[in-house]
Amino acid sequence: MAASMQMFDDIMKNVQKELQEQVHKVKAIDAERQAMGRRIGQLESQLAECKVVLMELNSAPEDSKCYKVLGPVLLDQTLEQSKENIVKRGDVLNAELSKMKKLIADCIEKFKTEKQSLDELNAKAKQIKAALEN
Repeated sequence: MAASMQMFDDIMKNVQKELQEQVHKVKAIDAERQAMGRRIGQLESQLAECKVVLMELNSAPEDSKCYKVLGPVLLDQTLEQSKENIVKRGDVLNAELSKMKKLIADCIEKFKTEKQSLDELNAKAKQIKAALEN
């Protein structure tokens, strides 16, 4: 009887260890997904800002003075240069946003897979516990 109790304890310890490892994986992936979501929000905000600035530049008179901030220095630019810089920045932000959206979609799929594995391990643990208690 003592041997079977030891075997029961060993099996349950192994199952518990497996469950803890899977929980850790799920939590890590969820944290990664949340960080990506925050980054996407930042990129979308910066992109919206670029669009507003470009709208303002497009409505500005052609002889408007424009400056680019470079550290503590203001550099004189033409209106056309300013528009080009904003368009380039928007393009870079769009590219990064597309990349992040793909990465978060992959992360969500990975999360679903690992969460399903966790659920299956939980069910397996319950079955093992029920079988060993009988």
